[in-house]
Amino acid sequence: MIHTRESGQVGVCKNCGTSLNDTQAFCMECGAKVERNRPVVTSRRKNRKKKSQLQMKWLVIILITALVGAYVSFLMQGDTLEEELTISGTTKESSTPNEELETGAGHDKQEGEEKPDDLISTYQERLADIKIISGEESYSLGDWQIQEAASGLVVTANKIPSEELQGIFSLYDDGDLEPLLRWAKQVYGAVEELADHQGLAFSIQAGNDCAKDYPKELPDSVVMEYSGSCGYSVPLLSGSDKESLALVVDTFVFAHQDFTADRSDEYLLADSATRVLTAGDMKGFSKENLRLARNEIFARHGYVFKSEELQAYFLQQPWYKPALAYTGELTDIEKQNVAMIKALE
Repeated sequence: MIHTRESGQVGVCKNCGTSLNDTQAFCMECGAKVERNRPVVTSRRKNRKKKSQLQMKWLVIILITALVGAYVSFLMQGDTLEEELTISGTTKESSTPNEELETGAGHDKQEGEEKPDDLISTYQERLADIKIISGEESYSLGDWQIQEAASGLVVTANKIPSEELQGIFSLYDDGDLEPLLRWAKQVYGAVEELADHQGLAFSIQAGNDCAKDYPKELPDSVVMEYSGSCGYSVPLLSGSDKESLALVVDTFVFAHQDFTADRSDEYLLADSATRVLTAGDMKGFSKENLRLARNEIFARHGYVFKSEELQAYFLQQPWYKPALAYTGELTDIEKQNVAMIKALE
């Protein structure tokens, strides 16, 4: 609230003391400038002004805070967008050349090609899966080892379970060479395939050292060559090529005539158990003969056919020996041949 003198109120010149009215700007007596009293502002007015100033300050602070918050939020959104672009686009695109360098032409790797160690493991497993099957009996040599030496690949199986080795030698003693020779050719085929892939020579050595068993039909002089204080070390299979590959010392696998040569006319496909066949091998086969050739692979193992027609056909073959316990397992070579013939039927 403002307090002033009422209009016309008389005042006094501070210089000479002459009476003045409130309209005079200068004293009529001494000419001094008349000083007017300023309005007096009450404490309520002052409080209102201070409050207004304080509100203005808070408004400014709030406005600045809001602007800063908006700016920070904008920066964060920008970073998030950049991360999303990096994850979904730039990073994946930039990784492609590196992946191509590691797996592409820079290393001369063809798609699907196995590393050397993986390839060795694959063939070790393949060899372990090749079994000697005779009627209802089957024998396995267990684990094989393939190592690369200066001379080439050294393929060994020297930890044959004792019972398995005894059964295998019994086949030899009984003159049942067909399953042994078939197995030997399958082993040779797998090793030769790996050696060709690696561009290396190879040698095969299968048989236990210091075993308690040995083939009883071997001449004593031969047995003595492989005997020692710890037992017998008669090789089951050894050789480095077709000419030298021998079964139990002196039975040469590919030179033996009793296995397929003398009896080839009894089979539609004499080597379907030992060699991967091609469509060219089936040229001239009728649809019916293709069916018989495919089932002949099972019949070699003694499979008993549900089809009366097939069973009657194979019962007429002198080599067929029904084996009720045989469930249809095949070697890798036989599986490939069955699939190939089936596709042609």
